[in-house]
Amino acid sequence: MQINHHFSKSLLVLAITTAFPTTLFAQDDDAAARIKSLELKVQQLIDQRAEQDKQIDVLTKELVGISNQVSQSKIVKSEEKGASKGNPVYANFKEGIKFEDGTGNWNLQFNGRVQADYRSFSGDEGNPDTWSIRRARFNTQLGFYQNYLLRLEIDHSAASTRLVNGYVEANWWPQAKFRIGQFKTFKSLENSTTDTYSDFLERSLAYNTYGDDIYERGAMVYGTPFKGSTYAFAVTNGTGQGNDEVLGTTQSKDGKDVTLRATINPAQWAGWDKTVTHVGGWYNHGIQATASASASQTEARGVNFFAPAAFTGDSVDRTRYGVETALAQGPVKFQGEYDVSNYQGTSAAINATTGTGATPAVAARPYDKDIKAWYAEAMWLVTGENYADSYKDGQFGRILPKTNFELNKNGWGALELGLRYSKFDASDFAFANGGCSAATTVRNLGDGSITPAGTCAASGGVGTFTQSKSGGIVLGSNEADAWTLGAKWILNPYTRIMMNYVHTKFDTNINVNGKLDDKEDALTMRAQLDF
Repeated sequence: MQINHHFSKSLLVLAITTAFPTTLFAQDDDAAARIKSLELKVQQLIDQRAEQDKQIDVLTKELVGISNQVSQSKIVKSEEKGASKGNPVYANFKEGIKFEDGTGNWNLQFNGRVQADYRSFSGDEGNPDTWSIRRARFNTQLGFYQNYLLRLEIDHSAASTRLVNGYVEANWWPQAKFRIGQFKTFKSLENSTTDTYSDFLERSLAYNTYGDDIYERGAMVYGTPFKGSTYAFAVTNGTGQGNDEVLGTTQSKDGKDVTLRATINPAQWAGWDKTVTHVGGWYNHGIQATASASASQTEARGVNFFAPAAFTGDSVDRTRYGVETALAQGPVKFQGEYDVSNYQGTSAAINATTGTGATPAVAARPYDKDIKAWYAEAMWLVTGENYADSYKDGQFGRILPKTNFELNKNGWGALELGLRYSKFDASDFAFANGGCSAATTVRNLGDGSITPAGTCAASGGVGTFTQSKSGGIVLGSNEADAWTLGAKWILNPYTRIMMNYVHTKFDTNINVNGKLDDKEDALTMRAQLDF
């Protein structure tokens, strides 16, 4: 470079001057002065060279940086062609298949479950032995901006698909979450616990008192006001799953159902990690159209043993309520509930012979009828898991085995055994008396009662009922009790195999296809997988 050339010439001049003295340096003082001057010039040249080297180094780094920026810009522009500019999406498999963006503002979750059942009944006159798809549901949830949720759940187990859950939700505070759409209203511990985690294949006879309107359309606020407590308050149509409010006649309902449930778990206040002391209650009230009270089927989904006649008159005042408790310590749990459904109103006047309102022979009458039911159960996790680990927000959830079942390994999953007794009492809906035969034509008295027509009408008992003849059932019973023995093998958190033996005893004979019997014995099995 030019700088190096100039520096070399300077050194050459210095060397020549030093090596070949002339008369100009005859005097020692002059020579010393000149040498000093030359040394100073050499030092100046060295300092200049060092400064120039620094400047060159800085310029070189700047050039490299500019070159890298140009190259990176070309790469980015090339990658942006046809590519998304959004945040990365992360996927995980926990309580479903879930996708969420890096900010946490958006997530999409898929869940599903299949319950494949087999039911076998003793004798030849009852329900046939059958394979069954009890539930086949697919659930989609979209969460956005952390506080909002959209949920759609479809059931594919029936001949046609139907909407189970379809709602939007705002979760601004843990103490008050808002839900609008079609959803499950919280009635009782047994109902609030999803069927995926139920103790037995089917819920108890007490479930029959309110099981005809589990999913409703309306609005609900719910939450946890403080540690170890929950509440839920809903205003709904009261018309059941998939039904809007319709006012077709003066006898159609136009009211709304109000449902309230509250629970506490003092064990959480005390810090008892392996204990559950659940206590709760629920209440539901609404003005209904003049339909019948809830029908009842055995726990094994066998005989429809109770189907009261429809009420008449303008409307039915329906009130339902219940109390619940669950006490669990480690792998042992005791649970029970008591539920009541009350129906009040005034029937329309009818002619007992023709069944019409012309020239009434049976005047309009007030009615006040109860259906009462309860159950008690004991559960034991033989492999030692804790029920408290699956309890949250007023209900029991997924049980996690200590070890999952895997072939050729030591893990066997979890084993659970259970025993339940349940009682159903609708004795307010009494049989007709007066000596009328079962073959006699019956007339609806409009108060939930049935009495034979003609000469039997005058002596027929108030509060009678009949059975629907569908399924071959002619006569029914207004009381029943059931014992259920259950075994459950939880292979892993998402897979379980269940077997139940159910013995049901009726207060009176059930006429099924012309044969009378006062009991039903059934063996039911289920293979279930959910995600």
